[in-house]
Amino acid sequence: MAFEIEAKYRLPDQGQALRLILAELGAEALPGCVVADTYLRHPSRDFAETGEAFRIRREGDHNALTYKGPKKSTSGVKTRTEIEIGLSSGDQVFAESRAMFKAMGFREVLTIEKFREPFSLNYNHRQVTVVLDEAGALGHFAEVELIVVDETDQAAAETFIKAMAKRLGLIDYEPRSYLRMWLEHAERGK
Repeated sequence: MAFEIEAKYRLPDQGQALRLILAELGAEALPGCVVADTYLRHPSRDFAETGEAFRIRREGDHNALTYKGPKKSTSGVKTRTEIEIGLSSGDQVFAESRAMFKAMGFREVLTIEKFREPFSLNYNHRQVTVVLDEAGALGHFAEVELIVVDETDQAAAETFIKAMAKRLGLIDYEPRSYLRMWLEHAERGK
């Protein structure tokens, strides 16, 4: 089982300064794409109450199912179990996955789209992923993320993420998930 350790930050300049720092550090820019996340509500368990999340993700042409366990409380970093299963590519698989979970009693909460620009960086002997997200009305964000498989490495990974964010000049920490921010945005619009 893997653990996702990440922190999200608001970007005041649409990521221009961050791109320069990433280039200085030798980060590899990967192809950007539209990411669509359809979040699902369990038929008999309230994920909002338990802190879990389940989604079908479409990233470019690739599809995946992702379960995220409850968040572990750590200041400035989110740590949680993450299980991701790749699916076949294509529009039909994405649509059929949504239909299958609906037939099993899951209900769609919301589909969130964002444009994601990923970077891969080897820094201090760790492979870190930094993504720049343009999330429509919510604005621009950067996420700094590590995946660890050894539970005993979590504390060190959390410290690393905080130090990496500081090195990248990221200061405006955003603790909420995109799902939470979109739900709150929709509530304000009513």
